[in-house]
Amino acid sequence: MIKFENGLPKISHKKAEYKSAVRSRKLIRNAFADLLEEKKPEEITVTDIVKKADINRTTFYAHFKTPKDVLNQLAEELLEEINLLFTDFDFSEFVKNPKPLLESFCDYLKENDGLHKKLVFLNGVDSFLLKIKEMILKLVIEDDSVPENLKDSEKFRASVDFFINAIVYSYRDKIAGFTDSSTETLVEISSFFISQNFPLIINCQKQV
Repeated sequence: MIKFENGLPKISHKKAEYKSAVRSRKLIRNAFADLLEEKKPEEITVTDIVKKADINRTTFYAHFKTPKDVLNQLAEELLEEINLLFTDFDFSEFVKNPKPLLESFCDYLKENDGLHKKLVFLNGVDSFLLKIKEMILKLVIEDDSVPENLKDSEKFRASVDFFINAIVYSYRDKIAGFTDSSTETLVEISSFFISQNFPLIINCQKQV
């Protein structure tokens, strides 16, 4: 039953505390992301973060132990968001027409360009990219549309890993500004190679 106070719905203490906690975590994450423009991640201190976020140290320690924990949280949130892009992933359909999913991936990267670019240039960025690769590889191997004999094939796994490497690091180069190729060209080329080569790999291994 909704309680009212002065003619307005009364917000419970627990709900108010939850909203406050969500707001504080967001302030901390945003402050850390902004500080990455000014400093290397290992140089960012709790003092830097609380000043930028305009909060006290007690609030910071209520949510994180160290600045590195904030960085890890940012990376995990990005991975979760990327994982959502693959909610309806179907490998057999993707192989036939990779373009829609690749375009969605590009649109997401454009919307989060600033933070992704910061992560790309961080020390240990390969660990972040490796998590993305592992996530996609797991999605492919566990997909119901992939025949069981292929899931157990070392050659098939190596083929998938090869294509994931090519795509992930091509997008990395685009985000980092290492290539002049447009996003549209990147999508077209990636789609072409996947649609042309994966069916050959699958048919070849089915006959082995």
